[in-house]
Amino acid sequence: MNNTERCRAWYKKNRDVALARQKEYRAKHHSKVVARQAKHYLENKERLLAQMRSYYLENKDQVIARVRAYAAKNKGKISERARAYREKHVDSVKATQAEYRKTHRTKAAKYRESRRDVIQAYNKKYRAGNPEAVVKDRQNRRARKKGAVGKITKGVIQCVYEDNIKRYGTLTCYLCECPIEFGQDSLEHKIPLVRGGTNLYENLAVAHLTCNSRKGKKTPTEYLVATNEIFGD
Repeated sequence: MNNTERCRAWYKKNRDVALARQKEYRAKHHSKVVARQAKHYLENKERLLAQMRSYYLENKDQVIARVRAYAAKNKGKISERARAYREKHVDSVKATQAEYRKTHRTKAAKYRESRRDVIQAYNKKYRAGNPEAVVKDRQNRRARKKGAVGKITKGVIQCVYEDNIKRYGTLTCYLCECPIEFGQDSLEHKIPLVRGGTNLYENLAVAHLTCNSRKGKKTPTEYLVATNEIFGD
């Protein structure tokens, strides 16, 4: 038995011990290990990719099962790691996604079509569980189209709502000054985006959904004048 065979036999017999030692070493010399792995990968990229492709094709079912099992067991950890990466590499992630959609337009369309019900169910569940995020995204999307100054964030929305309650004592529509029942509130631009309004805190307020819809593209003054003309003083 040569040295390689002896090492393999020892590893097979003492796998848990070997893995524990490797984990301890990596934790103690993290930067060194990462640098060495990166160097090795760059120097042997084509060969390593070919090996990975070959292994995947030969063991496809086992690899997929292993990945799915890991994902199910570590869902929270994976989501947090992905979120942290996206926040750290916003521009890079957007560029990669845009490039993928551009070069795989037909594939992406087919995927969306084949999973339309699943995607719609997921979107519905997300909107129900994240109303603030939905409002923020919708307002930011409108602002981007109009080239408006500022960006609505969760913190900005929270400040607008908190200041409304401090001013009125309860959540109240700034247009009609009547209390707002749960689920009937909306974030409103005092000066509409189409008329040069911004996404800055000073231009945001809380209003009834109905008042917001009725106001449309008017300014607050124009809305009050129109309301008085219709309903009287």
